[in-house]
Amino acid sequence: QVAESITLLYPDDPSQDATLGYHWDKANSPEKAYDYYIKAGAAAARLYANVEARAHYSAALAIIDRQEPSLHNQRRMIDTLLIVIGLSIYTSSLPDLLTRLEQVESYARELLTGDGVLHEDVLRDMRIQFWKGRCSLLLGAVVPAIQHCQRACVLAKTHDAQEVYAAACLMIGQSKFTQGHMGACWPYLQDALAWLEPRAPSPDWIRVVGFQGLSLLARGEVSAGREYIDKLWGPAKTLNLLATVYTYAAVGALLLHDWVALKEAAQQMLVQAEQGKDRRLAANSLWLLARAEGELGNLDAAARHSENAQSFFTKKVNNILQDWFSVADAETIMQMGRPARAIEIVEQAIELARSMGSIFGQGLGHRTWARALALLPEPNWPEIEAHLAQSVGLFELGEAWLELAHTQVAIAELATQRGEVQSASRHFAMAIQRYESAQLVPALTEARSSLERLYAAKTG
Repeated sequence: QVAESITLLYPDDPSQDATLGYHWDKANSPEKAYDYYIKAGAAAARLYANVEARAHYSAALAIIDRQEPSLHNQRRMIDTLLIVIGLSIYTSSLPDLLTRLEQVESYARELLTGDGVLHEDVLRDMRIQFWKGRCSLLLGAVVPAIQHCQRACVLAKTHDAQEVYAAACLMIGQSKFTQGHMGACWPYLQDALAWLEPRAPSPDWIRVVGFQGLSLLARGEVSAGREYIDKLWGPAKTLNLLATVYTYAAVGALLLHDWVALKEAAQQMLVQAEQGKDRRLAANSLWLLARAEGELGNLDAAARHSENAQSFFTKKVNNILQDWFSVADAETIMQMGRPARAIEIVEQAIELARSMGSIFGQGLGHRTWARALALLPEPNWPEIEAHLAQSVGLFELGEAWLELAHTQVAIAELATQRGEVQSASRHFAMAIQRYESAQLVPALTEARSSLERLYAAKTG
């Protein structure tokens, strides 16, 4: 036989595994064919040749499909499908992958409810929950992503599956951050770091440290947050990892309201994402650019970048920062002198934020809503004050102390507009105190200047 001849000519040669899989399959030796295809897929995956790896694993699946149903084959099918899904998560349709995971979960449930349940069957369920969480997160379905990852965490901790536990904790921490729970995300990130730190630098280590840096920035620990992000530049060796680190730099600048730094980081993020062919990161960079351009007064550029970013996402494929970016769109529209339209957009953004469990997006939205209402011909001040109070409460709930300071500045500016000097002074003072604590010099200088102008106008 051809397979036997290859084995004699090339003993212990891994480069022949796929060929041997093919010929053992043709020779009606499915067990040997399956094993060789699995070995070939694993070898390709180690070299990041994911297209080749998927082809070999898919060939192994085709062999299982032709076999008589058995618990052994059912377990092999689940294991192999999970590998294929892991290799396909950034290239295939996420809704389709979730559908496949639902099918895999039904097979795993049969194993868990039948006789002769194995320890490995529980671990299979754990991996299914993990991948359902990951797909959900990439789809922007943050709440179910957290739920799946929490189930994976419980199973991983119970069965000492430390790598899965760390990866699931990272996703929960990331999700909690994007929802605006700036303090509550930290324990999950720390749990992930405990396993990842001895294996640094790795892509997941870069991600967990990046989100820790953003958590610190959001809570006003600016120097520490910058240090966390700055130490990622050296380990980021690939285009996609560089784009990821630029994402952290850009989101950090967004939190600090440093619009020039945001524009620079988002531009670099776009370059790296396009070169690495990462359309999702490229779309996010365009949204961040739109936010920067809008605040810098380049409104046409802001509208163009936002429109280009929206072309990537659909009703089925959302973005975990979609609520943040929708509020940014409303800000741009408001700056264009269209407050009524901005209110329509921000109302939708707040509903989206609620569906995502995002208190941060809601806090941003209520602040923008208040500012847009103040631009209408006949402002409804009680309604404006109610939105600002909600913004304050949501940022306090999430420990987003810098964003709270930005809202306090907005309250002070609107109070100044109404001639309410005492209220304006009080809120400027509260913002100044937080900016001083954070050592955020540009915002501190601007708030102090506003307060000085207020006093000068009062005395003059």
